[in-house]
Amino acid sequence: MVDNSFSWKDKVVAITGGGNGIGLAIAIAAKNLGAKISISDINEKDLKKAKEENNFNTCLSDAGKEKDILNFISNTEENLGEIDIFFANAGVARSGTLSTSDEDWDISHRVNVMHHVWAARAVIPSMRKRSDCRFITTASAAGLLSEINSASYSLTKHAAVGFAEWLSIVYGKNDEDGNAVSISCLCPQGVKTAMTANMDDGGVASVVGIDGMLTPTEVAKVVIETVTQGEFLILPHPIVGEYIKGKTANYPRWLGGMRKLYSKFKGSY
Repeated sequence: MVDNSFSWKDKVVAITGGGNGIGLAIAIAAKNLGAKISISDINEKDLKKAKEENNFNTCLSDAGKEKDILNFISNTEENLGEIDIFFANAGVARSGTLSTSDEDWDISHRVNVMHHVWAARAVIPSMRKRSDCRFITTASAAGLLSEINSASYSLTKHAAVGFAEWLSIVYGKNDEDGNAVSISCLCPQGVKTAMTANMDDGGVASVVGIDGMLTPTEVAKVVIETVTQGEFLILPHPIVGEYIKGKTANYPRWLGGMRKLYSKFKGSY
């Protein structure tokens, strides 16, 4: 579905994890198109800087807690109005295999999956009463392919993609229950953010950044274009689309290739 008439002007845009990285870059890009921006983040210092530099509405929030997500939504509505575009963007990464702790599994699930569910449950019903609304989840290329050095990241990002697909199937068209909400899912590979900055150079260069490390601004440009067009899959690294075709065309071959990649780079970050 392509809607070239969509305009960001005066749209109320809410973004979790908006204090830095991809979220902040999207916020700035949307503001430049005339949108009203509200961001949340767990990092108070980043929020303060974003507010001072861009005059965003801000809300200190832990995306792994439902009450914080609901508070952010209420805060946005009270200060800017009903939310037209919601970016469930916050995420966490914990490396590890079967030895990953239950604590790391839990926070990965809450932030990478349930925060999308809590946000959708809170905003989509009201969005269906209006038009031109969007709901965007940030997953990862790992959610379409895999993340060889993190079982929890791979699983929860697959779940994030699956949930976005379900939202699009159920709410992506007009019906007797309400208007369509355009659903998009962001699946980048390597991006120069705080998350990847904690990895050693070898790991970033060889695995996460195997097809190049993009800047958050570069990713935001693709996000704005794709969301404007009302398309589902956002691929800042277009090669991921080819990898998906290869995966589904020959699963045994794809698994074999991934095993070789893991053998070469396991534990590199």
